[in-house]
Amino acid sequence: MNLRVGDPFSGHEAISVASLVTPVMLCGGGGTRLWPLSNSSKPKQFQHLLTPVSPFQMTLQRLESSGYGKAVIVTGSAYQRLVSKQMRVQEYAPSMVVIEPSPKNSAAAVVAAAVALSATDPEAIMLVTPSDHKIDHPSVLDQAVALGLADVQKGKIVTFGIKPIRAASEYGWIEPADRLKVISPVKSFVEKPDKATATKLLNSNIWLWNSGIFLMSARTLLQEAAEHTPVLLKAVRASVGAGSSNDGKLLLQAEAWQAVESHAIDTAIMEKSRNLRVIKISAGWSDLGDWNAIWRESAKDQTGVVAVGDVASISCRNSLLRSSDVDGPHLVGIGLDDMVAVATRDSVLVTPRNRAQDVRLATSFGLTDRGSANPSHTEKPWGSFDILGAGAGYQIKRLTVLPGGQLSLQSHRFRSEHWVVVQGTASVTRGTESSDIEVDGAIYIPKGIVHRLENRSEQTLVLVEVQIGAHIAEDDIVRYVDAYGRA
Repeated sequence: MNLRVGDPFSGHEAISVASLVTPVMLCGGGGTRLWPLSNSSKPKQFQHLLTPVSPFQMTLQRLESSGYGKAVIVTGSAYQRLVSKQMRVQEYAPSMVVIEPSPKNSAAAVVAAAVALSATDPEAIMLVTPSDHKIDHPSVLDQAVALGLADVQKGKIVTFGIKPIRAASEYGWIEPADRLKVISPVKSFVEKPDKATATKLLNSNIWLWNSGIFLMSARTLLQEAAEHTPVLLKAVRASVGAGSSNDGKLLLQAEAWQAVESHAIDTAIMEKSRNLRVIKISAGWSDLGDWNAIWRESAKDQTGVVAVGDVASISCRNSLLRSSDVDGPHLVGIGLDDMVAVATRDSVLVTPRNRAQDVRLATSFGLTDRGSANPSHTEKPWGSFDILGAGAGYQIKRLTVLPGGQLSLQSHRFRSEHWVVVQGTASVTRGTESSDIEVDGAIYIPKGIVHRLENRSEQTLVLVEVQIGAHIAEDDIVRYVDAYGRA
C-alpha cells in the first residue's frame, strides 16, 4: 500500500509536526532540459511554465501553506537576483540563502546546507526538495513527512517514492524491501532505465519513481557524507567556514569551493547508504523534466493541443506549440501530430514529443550554448541586459541595473565600450576616476582599463552600451572584485 489522496492518516498531525522541519530548497541547474525557453541565465524553476507563478514560487507557496519552518535556499551566484525577486513577489522570508560560487551538483548543495544548519542546531531536520517540481496533492507528502519523522529521529534517511503511472525512462526507480508496507528499507536503485526495463519495473507493481525528496537530520547527513564522500565534505566545510554572511545570505568562499567534487546526492550518498527508508506516496508528482512533461501537465484543447503565446494550430493533434517572448515570432503549426514546437527570440526547437528527453543532446552540438550563453535577454545578479544588435566587431546592448546593483570591478582584453545613460544615474569608476553620469550623458571605457558600473540611486538605471573590438563575448571579462562571488 502507499499514501494517497483520501488515506485516513491525520492531516492535523502532519501540519502540527511540519514546523519542526526545515525545508532545504535546491535552486540551481543548467537550464538545458527545457531549452530554448530555459537556459543558463534563467533555468526552468524561474520560468512561468504552467501558471502565472514559477515552479520556484509554487514550491514556496506549498511549503508555507503546509506550515513548515522557514526554508534554507541553496542557489548559485547567477540566480541571486531571480531568487530575491520571486521571493519578494510571494512575500516569503527564508531562514537563509546559501550562495554557491559555481555549480557543483546536488550533493555539494545539500551538504553545504547541512553544515550551515548544524552550526546552530546539529539535530535540525531537513526536508530536501528541488524547487522545480509539481505536486498536485501536497497534503499527501505532508502526511508522509510526519510518518517519517520517527525514523529520522533514529538516525535514518527517509525518501519518498512515487507510485508510478507509466513506464518512465527519464526517472530513477527505487525498489522497497517490503512491498506491502507504506514505509520500508530500500533494497535497490535503477537509474533512468531504458523503455523495456521501465515497463518491467512498472508491471512488477513493486518499484517506485525516485522523487529526489529526502528527510533527515543535519547530523545524519553529515555522518553519511563523512563515510561516503569525505573529500567533498572537507571542501564544503572549508568553503562554508570561510564564507561571508550578510543580510540572511551566506556566500560560500570561492577558493575552497573550487576543490568541491561535483556529484548528485543520489549517487554520492543515498544509493550507498545503509540507513535509507522509502515511503510510498501517490501525490500527483511531476519533475517537469522535459517538454513532454509540460504537455502532460498543461490544459489542452479538444484536439490535445497546448498553445501558449502568439501561436496558431491548424489541424494539429496532441502537440505543444509555444512562442515564449512578448515580441517573439508568430508560430504556426500545420498538421502536427505528437510534436513539440517552442520558439524564442533566439532559437526554435521542433521535436517529436517522445524524443523530448533528447533535447539534452543539443548540448553535445553546442546548441544550448548558442541559445543560453548569448541570448537576446540575460538575467544577471545586478539586473539584466538585452542585445539590441550585433555584427562583425561590434555589439549593442541595453543594460538595466536595479537600485543598489553593481557590476564587478573588471576590465576587458579585446574590446572597448561606450555607455550612454537613458534612465537614472550611473555611478562609474574608470581607472582612478569616479563620476556620476545623468540622462543623456556618456562615457568611454578604453580596452584594458579597470572599471565598474553601479546604481546607487533608488531608480532603475538603464543605459545603452556599444562594444567594439576583435572579440565580443562574455568570456572577455576579467573580474577583480565582485559582490556576487564571481571574481
